[in-house]
Formats: sequence, C-alpha cells, structure tokens
Amino acid sequence: MATQRGDAMSRLAAVVTRWMRPNLRKTSQILGATIVAFLVCAPLLSQLNTGRISGAITDQSGGVIAGAKVAVIDVARGETRSLTTDSAGLYAAPNLIPGTYTVRAESQGFQALDRENVAVTAGSDVRVDITLQPGAQTQTITVTEALPIINTTNAQTGGTLTNQELADLPINGRNYRWQSNFVPGVVVGVGEGSTNQSVNGTPLRNGMWNFLFDGLYSETFFTLEAGAGGTGEGGDATLMPLDAIQEMNVVLNPKAEYGWAPGVTENISLKSGTNSMHGSAYAYGRDTSLDARNPFAATNQPVAFEQFGATLGGPIKKDKLFYFVAYEGERLDVTSDFTVDTPTLADLGPGSSNAKSSIPDAIAAMNAGGHALNALSANLAGCDVTDPNIKSTSGLTVALACTHNQYGAPGLFNNTSNGTTQTHDFPNFGGSNNGLAKLDYHINDHHSLNGSIYIGRYAEYLVPRNTQLVQQYWEQLLGTQSAMGRLVEIWTPNASWLNEARVGIDHGNRPVVRAECAGNGDFSNPSGVGAKPGGSVRGATGPNYLTQYGLNSGAAGCGIPTISITGFTGNLGFGNNRVDWENPIQGADSVSYTRGTHQFKFGVDVRAEHFSGAKMLDSQSGTVSFGNRGFDAFADATALEDFLAGAVASEQIRAASNIRNIRSTKIGTFVQDDWRIVPKLTLNLGFRWEGETPERDAGGLLGNFAPGTPTGMVQTNQVFKFQSDWEPRLGFAYDVTGKGTTVVRGGGGVMYMIPMLLNWIAGGNNQDYGGEPTGAALFDAAGNIVQAPPNTVGNITSVLVAPQSTTKAGLITAGLRWGTNVTLFTPVAKCGNGLPINPALPPTPPGGANPVNPPTCTGTGGDPNLKLFPYYFWNLNVQHAFTNNISLDVGYVGSHSSDIFETYDVNTPAPGATGGNAELMRRPFFSTYPWFSTINYSGNFGSSNYAGLQTNLTVRNIHGLTLNGNYTFSHALAQNTITDVRNPLLDYGNLELDTRHHFTLTGSYAIPGFKSPLQMLQGWALNASVNVMSPLPLNAVDGKSGVGGSGRGTLDVAGTGRLARWTLYGPGTPFNQILGGAQTIPCYGLSGSSLVKAAGSPCNTVASASAFPAACIAGATNEANGSMLVGGVPTVTTGLQQLSAIGCYAVGSSAIVPPAQGTFGTMSLNELRGKAFHLVNFSVTKDWKITERLTTQFRVEAFNVLNQTQYGTVGDDLGSPRSFGLSQSTPDVEHGSPVVGSGGPREMQLALRLTF
Repeated sequence: MATQRGDAMSRLAAVVTRWMRPNLRKTSQILGATIVAFLVCAPLLSQLNTGRISGAITDQSGGVIAGAKVAVIDVARGETRSLTTDSAGLYAAPNLIPGTYTVRAESQGFQALDRENVAVTAGSDVRVDITLQPGAQTQTITVTEALPIINTTNAQTGGTLTNQELADLPINGRNYRWQSNFVPGVVVGVGEGSTNQSVNGTPLRNGMWNFLFDGLYSETFFTLEAGAGGTGEGGDATLMPLDAIQEMNVVLNPKAEYGWAPGVTENISLKSGTNSMHGSAYAYGRDTSLDARNPFAATNQPVAFEQFGATLGGPIKKDKLFYFVAYEGERLDVTSDFTVDTPTLADLGPGSSNAKSSIPDAIAAMNAGGHALNALSANLAGCDVTDPNIKSTSGLTVALACTHNQYGAPGLFNNTSNGTTQTHDFPNFGGSNNGLAKLDYHINDHHSLNGSIYIGRYAEYLVPRNTQLVQQYWEQLLGTQSAMGRLVEIWTPNASWLNEARVGIDHGNRPVVRAECAGNGDFSNPSGVGAKPGGSVRGATGPNYLTQYGLNSGAAGCGIPTISITGFTGNLGFGNNRVDWENPIQGADSVSYTRGTHQFKFGVDVRAEHFSGAKMLDSQSGTVSFGNRGFDAFADATALEDFLAGAVASEQIRAASNIRNIRSTKIGTFVQDDWRIVPKLTLNLGFRWEGETPERDAGGLLGNFAPGTPTGMVQTNQVFKFQSDWEPRLGFAYDVTGKGTTVVRGGGGVMYMIPMLLNWIAGGNNQDYGGEPTGAALFDAAGNIVQAPPNTVGNITSVLVAPQSTTKAGLITAGLRWGTNVTLFTPVAKCGNGLPINPALPPTPPGGANPVNPPTCTGTGGDPNLKLFPYYFWNLNVQHAFTNNISLDVGYVGSHSSDIFETYDVNTPAPGATGGNAELMRRPFFSTYPWFSTINYSGNFGSSNYAGLQTNLTVRNIHGLTLNGNYTFSHALAQNTITDVRNPLLDYGNLELDTRHHFTLTGSYAIPGFKSPLQMLQGWALNASVNVMSPLPLNAVDGKSGVGGSGRGTLDVAGTGRLARWTLYGPGTPFNQILGGAQTIPCYGLSGSSLVKAAGSPCNTVASASAFPAACIAGATNEANGSMLVGGVPTVTTGLQQLSAIGCYAVGSSAIVPPAQGTFGTMSLNELRGKAFHLVNFSVTKDWKITERLTTQFRVEAFNVLNQTQYGTVGDDLGSPRSFGLSQSTPDVEHGSPVVGSGGPREMQLALRLTF
C-alpha cells in the first residue's frame, strides 16, 4: 500500500508540476498588459484598500488652530504626508497604506505633540483630534496610548482582522476568506464552499461577495469566485499566502465607494517592504496518527498534509524603493469517507421486499414472473447472462452467476454487502503553488507607485462535493491557474487633494475533467468530447465500456452515461466537466478633496469581462433514469427491476457543444461626502450609479422563449438589457458625550445584485439561454416539419434532447434504446413531442403507420425585461468604549430584497395523474409548441426579509488577553424558488442558511513568563476560535429530481412532473429532534405502498389503513380533496387514499403526510431543521527568541478539538425513506474538502515558524 501510494504521488507530482509550472510568457504578458493599460488608461475609480486619518487641531480652550502643520508619518516606511489645517482647524490624510502611524501637530506658540501608535486598517476611518498646549515649539509632547476601539465617523458595520490576528488564529488550511465568519451578520456554513454562505439575509447563497486585492476586484465572471483563495469544485483551490496579507477588512452596509455585489466586501491589503528587512518561513503538517476517525468511516483513513512557505521584504533604496515576495505551497493525500446506497450483488433471501435491493433476488423474482432480463443491465450489474444459473427463480442460485459479467468484468455498483448501504473511502490528493511579488516606489512626498503580481497553480483528484460515487475512477480532476497584476499611482498635489489611479488584469483557467477521461492527469480536454476512457485514480483504472460491458453510448463525451435508479443515492458514472477561461481587465480612479468640515470622495471604476467556456456536467456523455413513477417495466415492478429489465424512463443528451464566448462591461461611479456638521455629529452622504452592458456571445448563440411567435423562440443574444442602477447611501455617527466613548451610528442604502454567468449561460443547470433550440428541426404532433435547417429562427443546436419512453396506464409501451452493442443516444437537434402520431394507438417502428415523433427538447428563457434585483439595507448601532481596550457594539440590522430572480417551468402540467404521457399531454404549451417539455423561465418574482440583533465585544491586549466575541440573533426569510406555479407564495419561508443563533469567539492569551533556562517558562500562548450555529433549515419535498434536471418526482403526488410539498401535521419539534443525524425517520405504509416498496426502505408495514399512527390518519383526514380526470371522468381524490398508496412519516403526535393526488401540501419552505453545529479550534504556541530580531515559534493546532460529530447535508427527499432525514457524511467531505474544510473529526497539526 505504501509503495502504491508513493508511486501514485510520484505520478501526480509530475502532473501537478506540469500544471503548476509558471508560464513565463503568460506572466510577462499579464505584467506587460498591466503596465500598458496603466499608461494609456484614463483615471478610473476603485473601492480602495487604504485607510484615512482625520481630525481637528485645537487649543486648550477648544478654539480651532488654523494653519497648523500636521505630519502623518508611516513608521515602517518612513513616508510623511505633510498637511496644513484649514480655517476650521481640520485636516485629513486619505488613502493611507494600512500600518502604524504617528501624527505630529505643531503651531507657532504651542508645544509640538506626537500621537503615536495610530493603527490604520484597510477601509478604516480613524479620528485623531489633538489639543496643543502653549509653550515653545521646540518642546514635544508624546502620547503613546492606543486610541479607543470605537467608530466615530461612519455607519458601516463589519470588522478587521490584522496580520497578527490571522497569524495567531488556528486556521485550518490558512485561507483568509473563511475568517469573515467571525464578523456579525456573516454566515459561512460548516464545511465552507462558495455556495454555503449568507450575509445579513442576502437571498442567494453565492454572488453576494466582493473580493478586493490592493483596491481592485478579483473575482471570476462565471462563478463569482475569488481570484486567489477561491474554492473549486472541491474546497480551497489557489491560496493567497496568509503571511502576505497585512490585514483583511470585512465591510457590510457600506458607503457609496463600495458597490457591486451586495453583502460582504472582503478588502485584502497586501504587505509591502519596509526600511528594515523582515520575513517569515513556516511549515505546517499532519498525518494519520494526529487525526481522529471520521464518524462515517469504519477505520481511521490515511492522511498526509503539508503546508509550507516563506516571505521576505525590505528596502532596495531606503525611504524610496521597497520589495516584498511571498510563496506558499500545499500538498495533500487523504480520503473522503461517505456512505452511499446502491443495489447489492448479495442474495438477501426469499421475499418480495428483497427484490427492491438485491440484484440476484430481483432477477429471481423477474424469472418467476416471466419478465426478461436485459443483457446490458446485467453486464453493468456484474451478472453473466450466459451462465445457466441466471435463469433460476432462487436468488441464491442467481448469485452464482453474478460474480462477473459475460465479458469477465466486475459489476459497477461496487456493493457485495448484505444491504444497500455501503461505506466508501476514496482518495483525494493534489496540491497548489502560490507566489506573490510586490514593489513600492516612493517617488517623492507627492507621488508614489506600487505594483504587484500574483500567480497560483492548483491540481487535485477528489470526490466531487455533494456527490456519492461508487467507483473511484469517476472522481474528478480539478485544475486552477490564477494570475493577478496590479499597478497603482497615488498623487497628492497638496494638503486638500489626493488622486489614486489603479489598473489591473486578471487571468483564470479552471478546468474540471472526469478522471477516467484524463489519462496521466491531462487537463487539455476538459469538455471530454472526443476523449478516451482509461485514466486511473490511485490504481483504479476506468474500463473500456464497449468491450467490457457492451455499452455503446453514441455520445460525444467520454465515459459512461450517468445512470440513476430511483431510491438509490449512488449512481453509475458521474460527469462534472467544465471549461472556464477568463481574462478580465479593470481600471479605477478616485479623487479625495477636503474642504472645511467636508471630506469629499468621487470616482469611477470599469471592468471589461471576458469568459470562454461552459459547465458541461454530464450533458455530453448523457444521463439515463430508471424507476420514475409512471414508467414501470411491468405491473408492480420495483425501480431495481425496471433497471434490470432495461426499461428506461427518460434520457438526456446535449446535441452540440454549449461552450460560449461572453463579454460584458461593468461601469460604476460614485460621489460621497463625510460631513462633520458639528463636532459630535458626522453625516455620511453618498450616491452611486452602476451600469452593466448585456452579456453577449461572440457567435450570437443566446436565445429566449418567446410565446406568441411561430416557434416559441427568438435569438436575441442577451439575457439582460443594459442595466442602469441608482444606489443612494446615507449614514450618521453621533458622539454622544463628545469624548469618543459612546457613539450612536445608523444608516442605510441600496445595492443591486450582479448576475453570476453560470446561472444564465453555459451553466449546464436548469437555466441556459445558450441552449434554446432555435436552430433545431421542429416537428408538430402529426410528424410534420415546422422548421428545419437552414430555414430556422436561429442557429443554436446545443439543445438538451430529453426523450422519454411512451407509456400507457403507467406501463412502458415503447421504450428507449437500451441493449448491448446498441447505440443508445442520437444527439441530433431534432425536437418533437416524443409521442406516436396517434397516441391512442400502439407505436410502430420508423417508417410504419404510427411512428414516434422525435423527443421533446428543453426550453429556456425569461422575461425580456429581466432586471437586477435591489437589496435594501439599514442598521442602527450603539457602540461604547469602556476603556481604550474594551468596547461593545450592539446593533439592529435589517434588509429587504424585492424582484428576486426566480425560475420556474411555465410548461408545468396541470395537476392530475402521475407520470408518462399523461403529464406530457397536460402541459400548457403541448398544443402550441409540442416540441417543448420543460420550459425554464426566469422572472423577477421573489422577495426576502431579514432582521437581526448583532453584538460585538472586543478586548485588546489586556494583560496578554485579546478577545473578539460576536452573537447574532436573527431571522431570514425568502422566496427564491417556485414549487407550485399556481401558489408561489407557499414557497416563501426560511432562507436556506437561516441561522437563528450564531455565536463566534476568537481569542489569544499570552501566558505571563519568567526567565528560565532555554526560555522554557516564557513565550507561551493559547489561541482559540469557537463557532456555534443553531440548526439550519431543511426543505423536505417529494421527488428526487431525475439526473440532468428532468424534474420528475419519485412520487410526484401532484402529477405535475415537479417537486411537490407534503403537509406537516402538528408541531415540527419532534421531527427536528431527530432530523439530520445518523438515523432514518420513522415511516409507515401498507405492504404495497410506495414508501414500503422503496429501495432499502426502513419503513414499518402496517396491516390495514386503520393501523397507521393516529397522527398520520388525522393529518390525511384534514387534507383537502383533489380532482383529476381518470379515463376522461372527473374523479375526486382524498388524503386518505394517498396515505394508503404512499405512506407517511410520524414521530409522536406529529406526522408528515402526502396530499391528495393532484394537489400540493402546505408545509412551508425550509420549515424543518437538522442538527446544530459546535466547533472549537485550539492552538498552543511557544516562542523562542534567538536574537533580538529572529524568533522561532512551535505550534500545536487542533481543529474540532472536542471531536464532536458534525453532520453534513440532510436527505430531503420524502420519496426516499432510506435517506430522508439522514446525514451520510461530515460537512468537510460533503463540500469536497476533507483536509482543510471545517466540520470533520478532530484534526491536529504541528507547525514550525521563523519570523524576523
């Protein structure tokens, strides 16, 4: 095993080295383009990463001193900003590099005064008022006491983490971005991840974050990920070296200079060189012996993790030219532990219940019933159709034929246990290299320049997030290439004016490749089109599916189609392919002007976005679904029997590449004034305008659904029109006592959501304007051609073709192709209704009297006047400084959004009978546009509301103790999905990350020391972080969607082809007490009911309808009746009928019951909740001072030191009783980050650091 691991790591090292090797030509192009753009670009504005010092100079009586000389001195770099107070005795020094400053004031007839230790952080506004004493100007008074921890200048909320705090905290993975979780109002779900965060009730789980590096944005156009420190499909990817960060300022409820994504702005200030050489070197690591066993694994799995790096900064020419360089690398080799439900090859014994879980028992039952076994299904399952034992009616005998398939290959379900539940521990291994170089040039007291370049490379094999694989060669291979170039000029012509110009260029390449289709770690073909299988992961090699299984998909993409069987969480195959190349250019300029009691700032910023790629998922290799309700192979067939009989319910395949080449430009301007009306009151006035040009494809390949047109389609090449948004901001800060100890702050404003391209174009999900089939051949119900190339309304052919089997009374009458050596898919852009020309008669083969039309295609589009939605925010805070080192901030924070993006199926069938042709023919556009199945349509429908009480306690270095504690009590509600198109308000409920109680604490304590041999009794410190979150909501719905987004529910009680809600009878508390753990939820049903028949069902079988728990009967009795046509006759349906047909869940006096057929239940969005989260991280450090300037530090860090089990995503499919309410992995594994993600078992690491 060790040799195998070593060989695999050696091979990976070659892959990683090749992928990470810095491309000097690309680097020089980025740097050169940055410099050229800076030289030719007109000044443009930026949200800055600098701070400001301002104040008043007065005499003993309080009178202002006009014309006083003020010097603001950067202690580390020796730079001085010389100012003169105006007629009101005021001064201001904006755009200061974060660091420690001395403010010196002097005037004729007064003693000079030095105010030392003035800390300026990114985005901070520090007030330093100075009172001069009469005396000789040659005398100087020095004040060294730190300023109080209080904000007297604006209403912004948020917080700042300094480099020292970042260095002290036990941070798993050393990624700066997740530390915003320690700011009130910010929720980063355990396990992290870009779709696992919310800010003050922002209604979306991503797209609410701005990342600024040295004053310029760095986030991707396609996914709105951070350029450095962002996450990939499996946890952290590239890293900004933590030791290169001077500080991180987290801004919420901002002034007008901040814009774009509402929510959080993480303002990252990078270190610079100083007059003294300084730097660090460090190494962190852990192995198997230091980690506890994952609670979902049987044994403690191997772990190898290393993180290492160094920084160096200093002067090239003292007081003039400075350099700073940094490097950080990461290497990991671990396992992802998770459980998955798949059919087993073991014989479980006689009995019909075993036919839903055991492959041999299901085959035996089919033999007894005279139902044929499909050879391709048998091959995939691992059974030999040429073995005589396969014909037996005994599962025990059939099992003898299921040791391998007819080609000698093993089954792909990878389960020979005595049950459906299988624990897997698949490998994750890879790493990253990340580097930064920065130069600062202080030309003179009026001009300064700085430039920086960052390069990051990352590659990793891993289990995809939120995915349960059954073969490790179906893992994905991730890669990231990130680069950033920055150039900044600061010009201070005089004491009143300051101009700052910035220009930057970013580059990103983020491919995701199917591991079995990436031989030797080849990233060159992330689409998978034309690639060959056979790649391996840690010795597990992908098979040749044609020669070893008889599978010929006919798809353009590499690998096996993703095959799902209703009721099982594990699928055969997996595809998450992504092509993602980006190259944005941006420029910014701001001007600051101080006049009397006004501090003005105005400017503009421009970003030219460019993206080329698409998220293919498995659309190029195809998806196949078995076991959907209404698509049975024979009467009472289980989902597993449907698969073994080859009875495909539906398929999905993309007819052509969905790669798009998109450009758009963002423009923002602002003006703001911090007006000190009176000494106690400052008013923040601001106004911002943002514009965004339409996202357009270079080939014009964007369409839209257009009802009323002949084909229902137009090709407009845009999603949004030009967006023009006005954003007023208002705030105030009132110093109650005038002493800077108690301040009342309040404010509000509006920001607008910026679109994430992934959600609209080339995203591979439900909404893709690039997939509207404007160039497809269209057929009406009679089989006549409505349009055909080249005479089409457009030329888009990358449509998702979604054929489904023809059914009658819930049984398949004409199935889709599924057999050995048969081409399964025909990915051609042809769209029809998928039914026989005469649906009342049996279908005939092509050319016969009643052929089947081409399959339906997926439509997509939205309101042609779709607009970015507003986010309104407000806050009222009271902050009190008990001493200069202790402060408490208590505030009310609220937000509201209207016109939120919502996407729903405008072609949703009217409620009625479930499944097959019945649903298709009830679609609203079936007669007008029969070639469409689902039509995903977007509009501005939703809303959200948030109210929170937020508190922050800060203790700064009191006898060695530093603390930052936060508590938020809040409620966030939103409507950003539609289940029942007739009653969309039912989908207004708790936000997915609605965290009612959130407590965080960070702290460091320097233990008092005593002189001792080898310094053993000095230099010790304790550091900790605590994160406690109340349970998150669970959205329990009926219907595990078919793979590829078919939208068909497992039970589909409404008969609309959509997810459906059930009804919660009684309080939810009894369910909440057991949801989200390692146990299933008690369920009940009759012997033939859907819940009892489900694969691996743990449900209790009741003898009769009257034997259901009382809560189930009461809940079903209370359900409203439904009505639907059965054989053309109006028929009343009841809740009690559905209870008998499906079953229920019950705990104590509460129950979850299905509504009457053709209706929806009343359980609101996210009404139930899972388990709470409790995480404590802890570290012990020991410093040895080698010399005055050289310190060595040894660290021991423990994450989840109490080893409390944290549970990941909870099963929410009411139609899958085996997984409903059950968590099957820890959050770190669920989000693809089993090493550096939070929420795993206790993990310990050791570190050694050198600083000088």
